[in-house]
Amino acid sequence: MKHYANLHSHSTHSDGVFTPDELVAVAKSEGYGALALTDHDTVSGCSELKAACEKAGLESIFGAEFSSPCPELKAHFHIVGFDFDPNYAPMRTYLQGLSESESHQTEVLFRRGIENGFLQGISWEEVLDYNRGITWLCNEHVFRALKHKGLVVDLDYPRFFETVYGAHRGEV
Repeated sequence: MKHYANLHSHSTHSDGVFTPDELVAVAKSEGYGALALTDHDTVSGCSELKAACEKAGLESIFGAEFSSPCPELKAHFHIVGFDFDPNYAPMRTYLQGLSESESHQTEVLFRRGIENGFLQGISWEEVLDYNRGITWLCNEHVFRALKHKGLVVDLDYPRFFETVYGAHRGEV
């Protein structure tokens, strides 16, 4: 019997739509034998994934997808890394910096969206509260909090993204 692995998945700890537990359930139902969690610039969901994999009888693979700017090409690349030590002090500092940078950019654009009238009925503190335990906050986390409050539906996402985040990310 062959066992297959999904080596690139994102959870709600970055811009994915499923929690690590839900990803494991999907992987199990699709017949995978192993699952890697490779959230953007964070490993905050890896221990949750590992526990869920152990319970479901799947192998868990530790990883992350790192954002890698390349100023020479005026571009960003994503590099997936596996089986590194997140407790290695330089790596911990690097990951913390990436999370702080993304969350700061998200907050600045959120506050600008409030000031410009594109966002209403929610505060940054409510976004943080809804996404408790998430260290890398992006536009997806804001949208999920808005949706949780009943302020938007899935069809509102393209307009939300374009008016508040989209092209504006490079401004921050």
